[in-house]
Amino acid sequence: MSNYQRMIDQMLEQYESMLEKSPDEQNLIGDQVDREMKGLKLHGFRHAASALFPCADQKQLAAVMDSAWMDERLYDAQYEIVQRMVMLERTMLLSREKYHLRGAA
Repeated sequence: MSNYQRMIDQMLEQYESMLEKSPDEQNLIGDQVDREMKGLKLHGFRHAASALFPCADQKQLAAVMDSAWMDERLYDAQYEIVQRMVMLERTMLLSREKYHLRGAA
């Protein structure tokens, strides 16, 4: 794991700790995730998952990929990815604001 990845993980851990205590931040993140999710479709994720099994029977693969079970799993994974990215963006914004406040003092 690179130093940059460790730094990002540490920043996210600190933000998640703060997030647990702040209903306002929770609402902000939830609203942003909802906005980001509105424009996303599962077909890209479904296609990527299908590509993992190029030799599979295409009818069977389609039956699994087009199932409600798969929709739920893909939606959950997509939601978690979007949530993590929104939290990272928010963490970086707060970090920049903190840095600018310290620089101005």
